[in-house]
Amino acid sequence: MKAPPEVTVVPEKIQLTPSTTNIVIECKASGDDPLNVKWTKDGVEITSDGHHFILPGNVLLVNNPEVNIDVGVYMCTASNQLGSAVATSTVYDYKGTLHCSSIFADCNSTVCGGLCPTGCDQDLTPIYGDAQYSMDSAICKAAIHNGSIQSQRGVVIWKKTPGTGTYTGSVKNGITSQR
Repeated sequence: MKAPPEVTVVPEKIQLTPSTTNIVIECKASGDDPLNVKWTKDGVEITSDGHHFILPGNVLLVNNPEVNIDVGVYMCTASNQLGSAVATSTVYDYKGTLHCSSIFADCNSTVCGGLCPTGCDQDLTPIYGDAQYSMDSAICKAAIHNGSIQSQRGVVIWKKTPGTGTYTGSVKNGITSQR
């Protein structure tokens, strides 16, 4: 029986900190030959270039990563005559433990993450929006609102996107968002 491609990546999330010296993402791809595997970052194909290295076994190595260049969504795509499959790994600018009052605008990178402490559901910093939040919304409170974390501590990762200008208010998970 012929096998279409199947793909997984390890790890699925990577914290980028000032002490990070390398990023290594393994793509485990299977399927009938000929199986073609390629890497992209934010939709742009990656080739070995002295900063990125595609190693045997479909392993991607990013040497001396920089926050303003290397954060983003890395995608491994495997394809053959029966179709294609993808898996992603998100590399994000890790901000450590956040304050409940930290807002999205506090991070200048395109993809950021941090650890929310316990009790942010009680913080008075407002949030604006529903599925997409304004830059002046409290990160941890928005994460509780959309169900990414519970009121206890948890890691939250977000990607900056252009704002809509208008936001819908709602009540979810005990948190009220503003318009």
